[in-house]
Amino acid sequence: MKIIKYKFADGTVSEVAVSDELLAIHEEMEKAEKRNHRKNTRRHDLLSVLNENEIDIPDDDDDALTVLIEQEYGKILKRHWGNLHEALKLLPPMQREIIEQVFFQNKSILQIAEEKGVHNKSIYERLDWALKKLLKILQKLY
Repeated sequence: MKIIKYKFADGTVSEVAVSDELLAIHEEMEKAEKRNHRKNTRRHDLLSVLNENEIDIPDDDDDALTVLIEQEYGKILKRHWGNLHEALKLLPPMQREIIEQVFFQNKSILQIAEEKGVHNKSIYERLDWALKKLLKILQKLY
């Protein structure tokens, strides 16, 4: 027989004698509880670091890829906001359309892919190409 000590919130301590089998189960449950607590603590720490760095966590209806693109390019585009519409006119219509859908119409990559009947990776690649081209135009002109 082994003894398990319980410490209650009010400070009282109680001891219970248990068999070796129950002690092993109790110890395994405590280990699992500690692992779960550590996992949750790390997740909350990560969320607080992301929030401190002004990185938004996507909503359930947003796809993470769209959020990352908006965060990556959004800051740069805001700096050139006054010249953005003029620079967009210099892009081919398909590239201009995809940028406008994501940044001005708030459509996700998944929504655009469903509308066009293509894979979301295809839309991501088109958007990435269009944004890189737009940034080159902005850097040259302004």
